[in-house]
Amino acid sequence: TVFASFAMNTDLDTLRKDIESQLPPEMTPEIFGELAREWGLPLVPGGNFGDLVDAMLAAFQSRFGLDLETDVLDLMTGEFALALLPTDFAGVAEDVPKEALEAVALVQFHGEQRQAMLNTLAQVLKLLSQLGLTSEDVSYGQGEGVVFDLRDIEEAAPYQPGYLMLQDQVVFGTTKDSLEQVALAEAGDLDSLAQVSDFDRLVKETSGTRNPLVYVNIRDSREAALTALEPEDLKTYEEKVAPFVEPFRTLLFVGDQQSDIGRNSLFILVD
Repeated sequence: TVFASFAMNTDLDTLRKDIESQLPPEMTPEIFGELAREWGLPLVPGGNFGDLVDAMLAAFQSRFGLDLETDVLDLMTGEFALALLPTDFAGVAEDVPKEALEAVALVQFHGEQRQAMLNTLAQVLKLLSQLGLTSEDVSYGQGEGVVFDLRDIEEAAPYQPGYLMLQDQVVFGTTKDSLEQVALAEAGDLDSLAQVSDFDRLVKETSGTRNPLVYVNIRDSREAALTALEPEDLKTYEEKVAPFVEPFRTLLFVGDQQSDIGRNSLFILVD
């Protein structure tokens, strides 16, 4: 299992200013103008980064009917999480994949904006349906959502991506199974990450904002990845790599940002 959580400011004006403050001096209005012309976007002479972003957002809304600022960013709290779930890497690594990479992304939204989030998702579903994808309603635990079967556009593709609404979270997953696992964990019918002893032990050693937080079950991830290696590669691993990496069991990385002072901590458990 690999898990990462982070928080960010979703106010678009703040994001613009933060990104613009990090741009190198070489990013002049002339450069923004060239980018706008390459992308077919209208941009007034001398336009800055913010003007380019506004032109991109306007073009997106014109094409897809979604205002990314009001229909998406304004609904979010700014808290996100990503997880790689147990996966059959041998099946994923086949020339024609037989198994899907099991992964999810969790997006927290303001509870009072639930209907607005549903409206946004309905618009996205409409756009995907126009591409010829067939949708299927799903229900797991207390969550309801929709998945699409990619075999509609690519034969034998094992992915059925979709979403599940869980209280004040939207879970996006690569398959039905990934969505179901999150719903079962949320309902207490499946062990959650908080119940994993190594994770619980390491998190208790930390303090502060814990932004970001990255947890890697090194041992399980390593064993899963080894199943996808060819015999020759596996032999090389066992002879040259295994003695150095096999003692490592778990990794946790956490950040703590307080005003203008940042602190990062790395914890590793070994057998």
